[in-house]
Amino acid sequence: MTNENYPDGTNITHILECSLSVSQMLSVIIMYISICAKRKNIADTVNKLIQFDSSMFKINCNYKVNSSLAIILVLCTYAIIVIGLFVTSIIGYPESLTYLVLINGDVIINLFIIEYAIILELIISRIRSLNKLLLKIGGRTLEYQEDIFFKTRVKLKNTNLIELTSIRQAIATIYTISSFTVNLFSFPLLWIILYDSGVMIYSAYYIIMPFIYISSDGSLISITTSMLSFMISVFSIIMLAQKVENFKEEMNRTGDLIHKIMSRSILDNELRDELQNFSLELLHRKVNFTATGMFSINSTLIKSILGTAVTYLIILLQVETKDKK
Repeated sequence: MTNENYPDGTNITHILECSLSVSQMLSVIIMYISICAKRKNIADTVNKLIQFDSSMFKINCNYKVNSSLAIILVLCTYAIIVIGLFVTSIIGYPESLTYLVLINGDVIINLFIIEYAIILELIISRIRSLNKLLLKIGGRTLEYQEDIFFKTRVKLKNTNLIELTSIRQAIATIYTISSFTVNLFSFPLLWIILYDSGVMIYSAYYIIMPFIYISSDGSLISITTSMLSFMISVFSIIMLAQKVENFKEEMNRTGDLIHKIMSRSILDNELRDELQNFSLELLHRKVNFTATGMFSINSTLIKSILGTAVTYLIILLQVETKDKK
């Protein structure tokens, strides 16, 4: 979000505005090229996800994917921030068409991150459903956290072998879909996060300036616009990081359930071999959420970005203080 007519602007902020405009354009172009280049793979992945539920239900009638309220909440929250940003921009800068176009670019770029988070939530809901099937196979013994709290072991039946095999194949499909999703979003995400980091610095500057200098020309509407612009970048990154952590938790839970079934059940050789192979596959199949390997996408990402933004914001304010003097 840039606007050369914004109050409290300096030469440095104008340079930052130009940099953000170029970065925004590059991010949109890279995002568009990535989607176009992999559109066939995207269609195949979507079809796999659609076929996944029907095939799992045919194998196991207990399989059920619960509708996720998290997706609705994420979309509604994002829509509220976007609407607020457009309203304050129209009120504050009614004659600046360029400004509205740039805000529209911000919305599209961060919507790309929100889409990533939603896809992960769809994948997570399916892993969660598979874990429920594992709990059903293992019975009540899996409810205990430690092995010392249960005395009787559950004897698994031959029908459980078919269920375990289907769950193992389902997890392999989930891994394939997840890996492709990471590869699709990885490179554009690098540019988008770099752009969002710049937006956070730029927006935070115009939020703070009116409170530091009483003579500042910053109005309530400009402060509100800057806050909403800051929020749209922070919100999208936080949502993505949270979904990545949720994905890892559910995958770890799958491995934990497999180990509990192995240690707390009476198994024949065929069942034991199936569970051991399942466990090995889970151990070796790790999905690495990164931005082309430059940095990891996890719960610490937003802390790192905000820490960097604060550092550069302090430098920007120090330069501004010298100019004021």
